[in-house]
Amino acid sequence: MLKQAAEKFIRVLAEKPALLPLYETATIKVCIQGDSERIDLLFDNGSCSLIGNSPDADVVIKGDDPAIDSLLDGADRLFALETSGALTVSGDQHDLLTLESLFILTGEAAYFRRRESE
Repeated sequence: MLKQAAEKFIRVLAEKPALLPLYETATIKVCIQGDSERIDLLFDNGSCSLIGNSPDADVVIKGDDPAIDSLLDGADRLFALETSGALTVSGDQHDLLTLESLFILTGEAAYFRRRESE
């Protein structure tokens, strides 16, 4: 389930070239650990891909599956989930802010929020 959500995030990210300036010069290894599944993402010079388990992740995000799903689909913000205790996160603040922006801007929830405000 987590892998499918990550694959969808990667696909949507690739379809939104306007977001490229947020990560085009970044190299960030991200470990996302849910209840029973772990995925690792690599942002490297304008691309994002799933990679095997990386022991040297720059950012680590841990939480239960509903919180991870909420993050990946843009329904909730990374730092709000951390503040509520639903997620634990570690990593460079700049990388965390970049990821939060990308999750929100690629998520279905962002689309529905825009439509509701029109």
